[in-house]
Amino acid sequence: MLSTLTGAFIPRTRTQFVVPFHAAAQTAITITNIAAANTFLASPPQFLNRYDLSGVTEGRLAVHLGSANGNVGSFIRLAYALTYPAAAANLLQIGQGVHIEVPLSGAANAIYVSSWLPLNMNARTDVILGLYTGGGDGVADPVLYSIVGQFR
Repeated sequence: MLSTLTGAFIPRTRTQFVVPFHAAAQTAITITNIAAANTFLASPPQFLNRYDLSGVTEGRLAVHLGSANGNVGSFIRLAYALTYPAAAANLLQIGQGVHIEVPLSGAANAIYVSSWLPLNMNARTDVILGLYTGGGDGVADPVLYSIVGQFR
C-alpha cells in the first residue's frame, strides 16, 4: 500500500496474514459434549499445520459461532508447538502471558474475535499452529461455522 504525503509516495510495510483453520461455512463443526479438559478441536487433530510467524508480533482468533450451545466457561484457543504435538497438553500458550481464545458460550449466529495480543517470543518463528477446546461440561454441543487465526 502506498500513501501520499506532500506529493511523495511513502511505502507502508505491515505484514498481515490469515490462517483459515476452517472456512467452509456450509460444513459446520459440532463439538459434541465439549469436555472440561483441554482437547484437540478434532480427533485425530486435523487443524495442525506449520507456519512461519517470524515476521509478525500480534495475533487474534475469529470464530463464527453457529449455536449458543456452549456452556459458560467453554472456549476455543489458538496455540503453538515447536514439534508435532501428540496431545492438546503439548500445545503452548501463543499469547505473551495470555491465551488467545474465544468463548463458546455467546449468542448464536455471531462472530467473536479476541483482541489483538502480543505473541510469545518463542512463537515468533517457524511453528506448528493448532486449536484446542476446553472448559466444557460434557453435555453442551457448540457449533462453529468458521475459525480464522489472524496475524500482523
